[in-house]
Amino acid sequence: MTHWLAVPPGEVHLARPPVGLVVCQIRHESRIAACDGAVALKIDRALDWRTCLEEHQLSYPTAGDSQTGAAASSVPAAGGWQMQSLDREWTVTVQADHFAIETSAYPGWSEFSRRLG
Repeated sequence: MTHWLAVPPGEVHLARPPVGLVVCQIRHESRIAACDGAVALKIDRALDWRTCLEEHQLSYPTAGDSQTGAAASSVPAAGGWQMQSLDREWTVTVQADHFAIETSAYPGWSEFSRRLG
C-alpha cells in the first residue's frame, strides 16, 4: 500500500479557486527559544521575499459573566513573531508551540511547498 504522502499533489490551477486563504500550520513541542527575536530575524532573512517583521501576540477569548454583565474579553496567551510580505499575500507566524505559513494568493503546490521548506 502506498503511503498518501508518497505521491505529491497534482498541479491543477483553477480559474476561480474555491478558497480565499491557504494555511499550513505545524504544531510541535513548546520551545520558548522560538519566540526569541534573534530566531525571528534568522527566519526572516531566510525567506526569499521582503517582509514586515512584527511581534505577534496570540490571545484567547474568555467568556463574559452573565450575572455581572461583564463583557467577554481576550487574554494574552503567547508571544511570537509574524513576517508578512509587503504585498500582504504571504504570512509566516512563529510561536513557541507552532509555526505557520499562509497565503491569500495560492500559486499551486510546487511554489507553496518550496516556500514552506
